[in-house]
Amino acid sequence: MKLGWTLVWMAALASTPALAALVPTSPMQVTVVSGKYGYAFSLNDAGQYAVNYAGPEIPFEVASIDGGPEPQGVTGLGGGSTRIAAINNLGEAVGTSTTAGGQLHSFLYASGRTRDLTTEYGAARAIAINDRGDITAQAPDERAMVIRDGHAEVFGPPNSVAGAINERGDILVEYFPPGQGSRTAVYSNGELNDLPALGGPHVLGGSINEAGWVSGYGTTLDGRLHALLYDGTSVTDLTPQAANGFAYDINDLGQVVGTMDNRAFLYADGTRVDLNSFVDPGAELLLTSASDINNRGQVLAHACDRGRVLLRHRTARRHSTGAGTVADPDAGAGLEPAGGLVLCKGESARPMTLYVFDANQVCAPRMGCSARKLDPRPPCAAPDRSAR
Repeated sequence: MKLGWTLVWMAALASTPALAALVPTSPMQVTVVSGKYGYAFSLNDAGQYAVNYAGPEIPFEVASIDGGPEPQGVTGLGGGSTRIAAINNLGEAVGTSTTAGGQLHSFLYASGRTRDLTTEYGAARAIAINDRGDITAQAPDERAMVIRDGHAEVFGPPNSVAGAINERGDILVEYFPPGQGSRTAVYSNGELNDLPALGGPHVLGGSINEAGWVSGYGTTLDGRLHALLYDGTSVTDLTPQAANGFAYDINDLGQVVGTMDNRAFLYADGTRVDLNSFVDPGAELLLTSASDINNRGQVLAHACDRGRVLLRHRTARRHSTGAGTVADPDAGAGLEPAGGLVLCKGESARPMTLYVFDANQVCAPRMGCSARKLDPRPPCAAPDRSAR
């Protein structure tokens, strides 16, 4: 069995000033929580995450919100495909779903009800939602739009889409000026201001925190893609030595996660650390990218099984979710390869839990994983946040 993995790593990062001190003295606990064809993403501060399901054995594309007391299956708009784009801290979701007639519409899922945003507001594609209920989207004329207080505002230039939004209502807007590559601007107080570039023509912002700091990536003068952090004044190249790097998310503490040359990293207070430092060296597990970090210091990452080991569960108590079974973190649960070699343990000096989503995805053959795709976003590739 060859496994690709999506996982959430939970750690008390917020109160720890020195990243070097975060490396545990013993391995972390690992438990499998998702189904065969699930792709987990959009981790909120409550520890909830969205899961989209797709695969050759599934007749429909379905979605759920997991990580809470009970999993929530997201009801679509009557068709066979429902895909979450993002969730907020209240467990509300936006995304796209097909109608009974086969048209692709945007939706809002809140309090167990699903609303059609295309019919109500003309939103062609909903992208993100904040805790106030502001929703970013793309209008039918391919311009960025936002839905606030029951009103839709189309504000972006041609060929633009509104992306991440913070609680102040600042919005990242991706657009494509003719002959100038791709750009990202911050829309705030009715004005669009471009992010500074790293020397090349392309700049893409992935996330914006409450201070207005932005994580993202851009091209350098020599054409490489590098992770970047914009603090409202200047831009910093977070991966200057990398062949390629991407910064996907930032929390309100200024902690950034992403990938550098196919290895997941965490950046904080001027220091970048390889998240593989937190994994048992004997586990043959490679964290390839980290796509989300919340304000509790929980990280959603993606990984590959380098050793092609057969894995089985070892747990004392389990409960069911719509995505599979979840081991109780307090039950001393773990995951180990067939043959008895323990993959991870829970006896860390700093209590940490590593939730592994067994998506049964695949990654590049050079990583020792199968080349058969079961999901359009294999974990060994940089996750496409804009297409979720």
